[in-house]
Amino acid sequence: MPPYEAKLAEKLAVTEGTLYRRGNFNGSGDQLLLDALMDVQGAQIAFSPGFRWGTSLLPGQAITREWLMDMTATTYSYSTVTEMSGEMIKTVLEDVADNLFNPDPYYQQGGDMVRVGGLQYTCNPLAAMSQRITDMRLGGKPIEAGKQYKVAGWAPVAEGADKAPACARCGTWSRTGCARTRAWSSRARPTCRPSPACCRTRATSTRAERRTPLQRPLQSLPW
Repeated sequence: MPPYEAKLAEKLAVTEGTLYRRGNFNGSGDQLLLDALMDVQGAQIAFSPGFRWGTSLLPGQAITREWLMDMTATTYSYSTVTEMSGEMIKTVLEDVADNLFNPDPYYQQGGDMVRVGGLQYTCNPLAAMSQRITDMRLGGKPIEAGKQYKVAGWAPVAEGADKAPACARCGTWSRTGCARTRAWSSRARPTCRPSPACCRTRATSTRAERRTPLQRPLQSLPW
């Protein structure tokens, strides 16, 4: 609707695969956001909240600015980039996993796992607290607890975040042609081990093969 109709309808790219947001560990729409955040901000890893809402796009449909705003529709959709130790990254993932898989329903606060880009790890939902996340890798190499990694994200709950809207960063990335989206609908699914107790989610450093995972809004988190 005027005066914003032209801006909202701006065609940024065309998707070659279905873009959605409703996997427990990932979603192809979230993978697009993760790829954009890592590319634009030069980050090794990216986090995206495990929101369940958003409009799906079918292959051949246009990715518009309105769709990006739809996928990032919060009052705190600012992009972030921060240095995090390997130990902190694991702490974040463990905390989110406990929020989702704690055997006591009073400690389960809903939502899906925060989506992760660039990082590969194994999650065992039935393990004890702080023992669910293992085999964390970046580019095939184990994550080092004491090493610093550049991590991008959006929708921070902590104070002092960058005020650049996430949809603006992702829109710039999409418009440059980086997001002639490949078939994320099939590549963004986690592969599971035979045991139902353990689900492995991959997000490799090669965008054409990237897969995702994990969320919980904690005041201590930088994203």
